Amino acid sequence: MKFKMEMINPEDIDSTDLSFQITTREDPDDLMASIRAIGVINPPLLWQEDHGRRIIVCGRRRIAACFKAGMASVECRIAEEANRLKCVKTAISDNAFQRQLNWVEISRALNRLMQEIRDKDQVLSMLPDLGLPEGKDILDKAIRIAHFTQPIQDGLISGQIPFAMALELGGLEPETGSFLANLFQQLTLSLNKQREILEWAVEIAARESKTPMDILLENGIQGVIKNPDWDRNQKGTALRKHLRTRRYPWIQKAETLFQEGMKSLKIPPGIRLSPPKDFESDRYAFQIEFKKQSQLASRLKTLERLSEAQALKDLLDGLDLDSPPAHAPSSFRSKAVK
Repeated sequence: MKFKMEMINPEDIDSTDLSFQITTREDPDDLMASIRAIGVINPPLLWQEDHGRRIIVCGRRRIAACFKAGMASVECRIAEEANRLKCVKTAISDNAFQRQLNWVEISRALNRLMQEIRDKDQVLSMLPDLGLPEGKDILDKAIRIAHFTQPIQDGLISGQIPFAMALELGGLEPETGSFLANLFQQLTLSLNKQREILEWAVEIAARESKTPMDILLENGIQGVIKNPDWDRNQKGTALRKHLRTRRYPWIQKAETLFQEGMKSLKIPPGIRLSPPKDFESDRYAFQIEFKKQSQLASRLKTLERLSEAQALKDLLDGLDLDSPPAHAPSSFRSKAVK
């Protein structure tokens, strides 16, 4: 691309035109010290349209840092014999080959290309040369991100919302997606925990003919989120427990019955009885710990005594819940859990 050098004043730039902006970084403060010390090493690139004012192709933060540092004008490169597509490709390359782009920046880049070309196959062929992720599947997914609500994009930029979850949140009603994006950033949850909260809220809403937002605004959930005495880990644990209980009330009942039965069984230290995960099977497990052979022998005798105890039979038989829902695990519908 041919260009000429020119000193540019603030009024010469159309700062409202973001046609070529790729970066999500806005604050220029980290560049100011370097610019004050040694100046601008890589001059920004501008493009002049017919109306006469210049549009920033590359170097928006550099220009902002210069003017914020008190410089009256900035030496810039002015593109000559260029069109919008060349400027878009230059802007993408300038960013992509300096650092790893986040997903919002990748989405911006893809949308800029599609606006100029409108041929998906042609865009796909350009991606390797522009430093962008390759593949039609990535293109189809990533291009959507630029149209998601700001909280979802902010979560992607900060890294607190994974790419897969952002796509799910983007498919919800904007209010719901934004609410959950803000919540996930506040609680800093892992992808699996984020997915549990989303799935349970959606499933509860479908069962009760409500919207997910109706569920999320319930007093019980709001009480957890707004509790001033809990840190984010406590809130995350309490929120998942509340939603899990709402989604699977029979599991909560089984857990309560199990804990009550364990009190009656009075298992001594060094031996632990574990129920099946979510009570979805009839497989229980005893775990024993020991240091010496004599201790092992003693605990094996305790296990034999427990196996014949009426309290253990009562505990297992007591998990046969009354009238569980049709979609409950099969172990809940049996006459006895063996």
